[in-house]
Amino acid sequence: MPDLMVPDVCEQALDHLIDSGGSDLTPCVHAFTGLLLALALRSGMSDPEEAAYHALVAVRTHAGAWRSTGLPARVWVLGLALQCYRQRP
Repeated sequence: MPDLMVPDVCEQALDHLIDSGGSDLTPCVHAFTGLLLALALRSGMSDPEEAAYHALVAVRTHAGAWRSTGLPARVWVLGLALQCYRQRP
């Protein structure tokens, strides 16, 4: 069973992005790129790297809404990415 007191890297990354006013996406790039690429591949995106880039842009744009959802950071990011991927050709 995971230790609930261990900080979640994904939540720390989103917290950092929000606290930086959206100016520092670096922790999010490290925390989410692999997940976003895997989801893009699984979703059949023709250019998974471009799709992941656009998902990270959406994360930066909408990060302020994350805390109010009550969702774990990873779930919120993957849901947002899935919405992005479905809107792309």
